[in-house]
Amino acid sequence: MAAEPALLGSPLLAVIAVSVAYGLVVVIFPLLDAAVIATCPPRQTAGVIGALFALQAIGGIIGPW
Repeated sequence: MAAEPALLGSPLLAVIAVSVAYGLVVVIFPLLDAAVIATCPPRQTAGVIGALFALQAIGGIIGPW
């Protein structure tokens, strides 16, 4: 089985790229929670936050595959 060529050239560059990408994206999660809380009617906030957390959990479940 032949090895596939590295897209970034070295393992160190790959680790740096993944770390930077994760750091940029992970900032969105608390902001999204705050936006939902600020925009939802008070009686629906709990349900919407529950649905949002469920979608985030599904991403973690199917992500490894």
